Amino acid sequence: MAIGIRSTDLIEAAPEDVGMSSQRLRNVSNLVQRYVDGRRYAGAISVIAREGSVVHFETFGQRDAEAGTPMTPDTIFRMASMTKPIASVALMM
Repeated sequence: MAIGIRSTDLIEAAPEDVGMSSQRLRNVSNLVQRYVDGRRYAGAISVIAREGSVVHFETFGQRDAEAGTPMTPDTIFRMASMTKPIASVALMM
């Protein structure tokens, strides 16, 4: 299942307006950037929302490393099956 979100659908807010810290959100950016710089991921997008408002949205690296295409806010990702980890945890319980 794919869910499309247009940028016009997003309500943006300053982190402090919803009880979050801009300074601490920079730590998220630094962490994701380290993964991209360390070549663990070619690119990534990080989004954090609180109380229905987006307080952090940032792109990193490339969506196609071979072509050198930069990551964009509208990049579509293929997601693998997420039922396997859930089922395995349920089985272990």
